[in-house]
Amino acid sequence: MNRRTVLSLVAGVALAGCGGSGSSGSPEPTATGTAIPTAAGPEGLSVAGLKTPDTVPVNTLYGVVTEVENPTETLRRFESGVSVQSGDEWREVDATLSGEVPAGETVRFGARLPGFAFLGTYEVRVDATGETGSVEAVPLDLGFGESFRTPRGLSVRVQGGTFASTYTGGGENTTARTPPADRQWAVITVQVGNPTGEAAGFPPYGAFVAVVGDERYGVAVADADDSVTIPGDRRTVELPYLVPADATSEELSVRWEPTYGERRTGAVWS
Repeated sequence: MNRRTVLSLVAGVALAGCGGSGSSGSPEPTATGTAIPTAAGPEGLSVAGLKTPDTVPVNTLYGVVTEVENPTETLRRFESGVSVQSGDEWREVDATLSGEVPAGETVRFGARLPGFAFLGTYEVRVDATGETGSVEAVPLDLGFGESFRTPRGLSVRVQGGTFASTYTGGGENTTARTPPADRQWAVITVQVGNPTGEAAGFPPYGAFVAVVGDERYGVAVADADDSVTIPGDRRTVELPYLVPADATSEELSVRWEPTYGERRTGAVWS
């Protein structure tokens, strides 16, 4: 049996939380004077599962693929929407698997789907056939200075850290604090942008965790678990951490997994 691979990708699909639209990019039926049957079921076609990536970073487009076999002697057309399940709810996304399947051939159809705003495991479904696959949304890896978009539309940028033997702190605190002999201060700069023009809530700064090797270190401020309000433009803060005295900038990363209601998003800067 001949095999043909046709990849129909949805162009211009926006990330989760953003508007957007796309088209399948599939070829239109040829003008033969006879309508080509559409497998919405799939009538006369055999669909071999749905392939999804094992993991995908949040806020990142990802692809799914299904194979459709046409054992008949007639050119047919396959078309299906795609839905994603989070919890008990299925939500149709702006993507379509569609195209012609020549007689006696197998065609591979693919689509690019909008990224997830929150961490977790999601089910993806070919609506016309019920075939499903699962994908896990994981934290997004970023370089220091790169921006992350939160589920509420704010931007977060971790600029990296500096090491110091003493730390004075911000605001009215002018007392220099000296770490224990086996520790040093790592001071992380975080910028939060707010394009809404209005004050907006932000997760507690304690959600930012410094990581050196496999060890995690919490921010050393008294109000780490307090909610934060970001003004209608941006805010820059310095977050201090007590890390090993021999830690270097090459070993340092910052992990952020804040909670929004009962769900979490996540990013890692290094």
